[in-house]
Amino acid sequence: MKKPGLAIICLVILSLFFASVPAYAERQEVIDGLNWLKANQNTDGSWGSSSDFRDTSTVIDALNVLGETDAALTDALNWLNSIPVESNDYIARRAASFAGAGEDVNADLDGFVQTQYINGGWGYYPDYASGIYDTSLVLNAFREASFMDISVIGRAFYFLLSKQNEDGSWSFVPDAPGDVVTTSMVLDLCFYYGVMYEDEALDSGVAWLLSQQNTDGGFGNSDSTAQSTAMALNALLMSGQIQAETLNSTVNYLQLNQLPNGSWNDNAYETAVVVKTLATMKPNLSIKAANISVSDSTPKTGEIMTISAEVKNIGKENAFDVPVRILAESPANEIIELAAETIASLEIGTTSTINADFDMTGRQGDYTIIVRVDEGNGIEELSEEDNEALKQVSIMPVPDLVISNGDIVFSANSVNIGDDVTVSASITNRGNNRAEGFDVAFYYDMVSPETYIGQVYINNLEIDETTSRNIEWKTSILGTAVNIYAVIDPQNALGEVVRENNQAFNSIEVVAVTEPNLKALHTDISFNPPVADQGGSVEISAIVRNEGFSQADSVDVAFYNGDPESGGVLLGNAFIANISQGEASSVSYNWTNIHDSGERMIYLKVDPSNTVAEFNEEDNDTFAALQIRSMPDLVISSNSIVLSPSVPKDGDMVQINVTLLNTGEQSASNVTVRALEGSTVIGTQSIDLISGNSQAAALFNYDTTGKTGNRQITISVDPENAISEQIEDNNLASRTLAVQDSDLWLTEQYISPDGDGIQDSTEFFFRLDVSQTVRIVVVSENGETVRTFSGSQLEDITDGSIIWDGLDNDGMVVDDGQYQIQIIGADNNTGVPPEIETIRR
Repeated sequence: MKKPGLAIICLVILSLFFASVPAYAERQEVIDGLNWLKANQNTDGSWGSSSDFRDTSTVIDALNVLGETDAALTDALNWLNSIPVESNDYIARRAASFAGAGEDVNADLDGFVQTQYINGGWGYYPDYASGIYDTSLVLNAFREASFMDISVIGRAFYFLLSKQNEDGSWSFVPDAPGDVVTTSMVLDLCFYYGVMYEDEALDSGVAWLLSQQNTDGGFGNSDSTAQSTAMALNALLMSGQIQAETLNSTVNYLQLNQLPNGSWNDNAYETAVVVKTLATMKPNLSIKAANISVSDSTPKTGEIMTISAEVKNIGKENAFDVPVRILAESPANEIIELAAETIASLEIGTTSTINADFDMTGRQGDYTIIVRVDEGNGIEELSEEDNEALKQVSIMPVPDLVISNGDIVFSANSVNIGDDVTVSASITNRGNNRAEGFDVAFYYDMVSPETYIGQVYINNLEIDETTSRNIEWKTSILGTAVNIYAVIDPQNALGEVVRENNQAFNSIEVVAVTEPNLKALHTDISFNPPVADQGGSVEISAIVRNEGFSQADSVDVAFYNGDPESGGVLLGNAFIANISQGEASSVSYNWTNIHDSGERMIYLKVDPSNTVAEFNEEDNDTFAALQIRSMPDLVISSNSIVLSPSVPKDGDMVQINVTLLNTGEQSASNVTVRALEGSTVIGTQSIDLISGNSQAAALFNYDTTGKTGNRQITISVDPENAISEQIEDNNLASRTLAVQDSDLWLTEQYISPDGDGIQDSTEFFFRLDVSQTVRIVVVSENGETVRTFSGSQLEDITDGSIIWDGLDNDGMVVDDGQYQIQIIGADNNTGVPPEIETIRR
């Protein structure tokens, strides 16, 4: 048997308002049973031989279902309320009875919520183990009180479904055979709450229950009983799976076993159970807003919308000849009947769909769709409260843009081919809403992307307003009747209902001419190579076409660097002896010694002096973009020179690391790099290739032996000027190397930070005996610290340097005077090292 997981139990709460049924509108068996119950009520208001709590609460439930409100019910409720109860069994029965009578039972329900076990069930007492029967009684109380906490109810059903036997039944006590009454109670609740996604479990439960019917038509664990039969009948009716033969035999058993006095077995409990079941054996015709659907959720004026209404019998008896009407109520409260049909038969649990077409021509605004079932209450039902449902639909007003053939006119009805003609189109809005933001597209000969002329935009067009728009067309085909089309809203952005009136055409005569027509297209310009080099050359090729009606002779073609109308420079000319009608000819020009770089627009002018008589002079010019790579530009700066160590002592070998940039787009080959001290060559290297916009490195070694003091290291790139560059004066850079013969060293004893590039700063070099972290301060004559240097470059080092540019910590130039640079250790001891160099500014 499939056991449930809590995550797959879904509950659909059904609303059956049994209490709304009028009293005595029942079958005879119910009336006789009710009369017997009232006649056999005890004087204290109870029923049963010893004022039985179960019997009394069950009779009250039957009275509630029948809609009884007389003294019998009042006395019974008073008696029930006077009895002290502690068990969940009795509290649940009392809550169900009082909830059915419309009383507040929230206190009892809150108690059940608080005492629900983690497994989802309840026991006979709060400290008893969860039981199937007691859990079902609590769920029944929740049902009567319309309690809707799905988390509480869902966990309860998880418990019940987990206790289902392999044969599909439920037992009254654990490890016992299946019990008809208990199984009926559980199935009744499952189908009432609409437990879904457990079809296998519920189907097996129904199958087991059906197997318990005896040959006499009744149900029971062995012999048939009125109670078991009534409860089984109720559960099977709720399932919607009972067949007519089973239904008839079961009801027949109950009828045959009713005593002449109206009771069953002279027992109040059994009589109440049967009366309650038989009283609810009525159809219940239901229509809800969710059961009404429309073919278009955003209907528009002029459309026809289909409305579908699903009518369901959620009762316990078949219904016949069910009248259904579908209506629409306008914003002005006009009632329009859309459909009136009769459903011949609607069996228990089945659905029938009624359709209606709603013609919305001339309608707009909010309409209410009304579906009424059994409008005259001719069918006795469990509830008449769910026989009408409403659904709101909003009909959107839409424009209706209209154009006719006569709305298209021309500036001239007969023109030469190649001439410009003005096409004017008048558009009218015949709809019931303004049209906002739409295009009008124009075509010649046919509506096709290949014959597209252009389009115009109309911002808005009010109702019944007409507007005109113009477009220019350069005639390109011949004919005595060339059709010119205007298409409104070609993207269908407005969502009009009628589109057939959005297109029209009119005819114009286009007459042949005899002149040639020279034409150049940007797609016909090509370059070899496709990307040119500054300083190099490129072949510019073009195709010139003659789309006219005669040969063109002596055609001049001019090539320009830039737009000749805006200062473009003429590169040169090429000539074509002749171009026949409908033919094309190639022409080229070789542009040499290119000085420009970057993207350049190369313009082509065919017949620039207009010496060839053409029928169209407007298509002789075109242009295309040419990319020109800039020449190499080898760049070196003092920052490109890195000396290691930066503070060498006499005898150290210094590595001179050089980073060389090529800021041009073209590559540079065989690049010579030379390192010098003064005029003495330290070394020369050759770099095979430096690609455009990239860099390369060179390395030189410099021996400082016997070379103390400041040494100027110079790097020269391409010293022989063998490489053509954009700029030649950025190929030389120098860096001062301070070779020390002591622990402290200054490159400048005197500085004058005035920005003239001469002695604006000094570099202070130092060496330490051991690795440590220091900070360096600049101190004035009166002992004030004006500048502090610290950071990662001064952490855990044995040598280093700083550059002081004469500025204080606030970035201001210090006053003239004598200053000291001090090295201070982590313990603030200025004696590390003790020597102090003085800088005079």
